[in-house]
This record gives sequence, C-alpha cells and structure tokens, in this order.
Amino acid sequence: MKKILTLCLLLALPVLSSCVPPHEDDWALHWFATQIQDSSEPLVLTPGVFTGIDSGGLQGDVSVAVTIISAVVITSIDIVYSNETPRFADPAFEYLIPSVLSSQSADVDAYSSATWTSRAFLNAVWDALAQSAADD
Repeated sequence: MKKILTLCLLLALPVLSSCVPPHEDDWALHWFATQIQDSSEPLVLTPGVFTGIDSGGLQGDVSVAVTIISAVVITSIDIVYSNETPRFADPAFEYLIPSVLSSQSADVDAYSSATWTSRAFLNAVWDALAQSAADD
C-alpha cells in the first residue's frame, strides 16, 4: 500500500507543479539577490528615484518607485501602479513597505493572504534596485 501511495504522489507531482504559472523574470531577480547576499562588499546604489515593475501579481503588473538618497539608504517606496484587489493588496503594501525600509532590502517575507501581490511587489523593488546598481 505504501508503494502504491508513493507512486501516486510521484506521478501527481508534475501535474500539481504545473498548476502554478511560471514567472520568466524570477531567475534574473533571484540571481541579483544572490549576488548581493554572496558579496562581501555592500551593494552600492546610485541616489535617485528608480521605477521597478513586475508582472507577477495576481491581477497583473505592480510598479513601484524606490527613492535612494545615498549609496546604501532606501528612503521611500511608493506604489506607482497596481491592479491588485485593494482589500488584499493594501494591507500587504502596508506591511511590505516598512519591512523593506527597515531591512534596507527586498529580501523580506511575503504578506500572508497576498502571496502573488507580495511577490510582484518585492520583485518590482528588486528591479528598481538593479537599475540603481547598474547606474554606477
């Protein structure tokens, strides 16, 4: 019986994993995050306002404006555009923005009950940080 159950689970795994749509840009953003985490040098950001966007929200794009005042200080994050459902997205943004600002990184936990929105928001922040780092 255990063998049959194990076999059924193994056969169902590819089907279950295909239920989640792939996000083609995640590899680049995760690579960028890994480079930051693996580096012994702090990430040097160019001061300015940088707009990041990610299309992985449940309802489409999430766009943010990240303000950086010095080489290592993120001072504000504003939502430029989001078509996410406000009753789920607003509490998520209210949690995520202070989390990113206090940690000075987009490497924070997602907001429960708004996972796709959280993921899109955090990827948009990574996108803005990548643009700032690329402007050296």
